Amino acid sequence: MKSHRKQYFKLSSILFLLTIFVLIWLQIYIFFLNKNIQDKNTIIEQQSLELENYKSLTWFTKLMAVKELEWKYDEIPRSTHINKVINMLQEIKNLDQTNDETLLLSDFNVDLQKISVKWRVSNLTLLYYSNPERWMTSLIDRFKNLDFIENLYIKNYTREKNENFFSFILEANVIKDGK
Repeated sequence: MKSHRKQYFKLSSILFLLTIFVLIWLQIYIFFLNKNIQDKNTIIEQQSLELENYKSLTWFTKLMAVKELEWKYDEIPRSTHINKVINMLQEIKNLDQTNDETLLLSDFNVDLQKISVKWRVSNLTLLYYSNPERWMTSLIDRFKNLDFIENLYIKNYTREKNENFFSFILEANVIKDGK
């Protein structure tokens, strides 16, 4: 019987010591874990303070305004607009023009708000007359077919002296959400 008691005592002593060892290990682990958490919280507080300082700077406010605009407007199709105008101008260039009907481009500008094209035309019918049966499309109708412009207008015409041409500037507003 003594041997059973002795074995129980040894076993209980080992379990007791093992339990104490585990408790001590857990206390040390919790101490270092809390220390790590405090260090991380300190870093987070420092970074939050830096972020608040950045938010108060003027350039950061401007950057955030630009980011918001980028978020609202996924894509400004400026290159698409310019390509459509160039394709239309290429079509006009390839038209068969006779000596008494000439259409000359001087200059054109496309920006985010307005399109402006400076022309010289020998006959105003080239500007206004369209006839689908004869495959004729006026310059104004060609511009009206561009899906990103509105409010197309020509302020005035100038009859050029010593030449048989009318000069004019065709302008239109660019639609912000145009295709």
